[in-house]
Amino acid sequence: RWPSGRYSTLAGFAEVGETLEECVVRETLEEAGVAVDPASMRFVASQPWPFPRSMMVGFMGTAATVDSHLIDDGDATIRDGDEAGELPNIS
Repeated sequence: RWPSGRYSTLAGFAEVGETLEECVVRETLEEAGVAVDPASMRFVASQPWPFPRSMMVGFMGTAATVDSHLIDDGDATIRDGDEAGELPNIS
């Protein structure tokens, strides 16, 4: 568990033939149950990663929908039917 006010990030691997933006949209849905609006994707930064043929990249995007079975992490609860406008601001 993260202390109050601290957050982690999602991570994943790009599939063959997938753009980085497509990867972010897919991984965010798979890892957090949040569908990101592909048109909102914005590259933020990149840096080397200490593994062969790897790089860390950062993107920001806007949530379009939220899966109905997300976990209550103790800081922000997202319930069935929550819309993107009702999500907590974590920036």
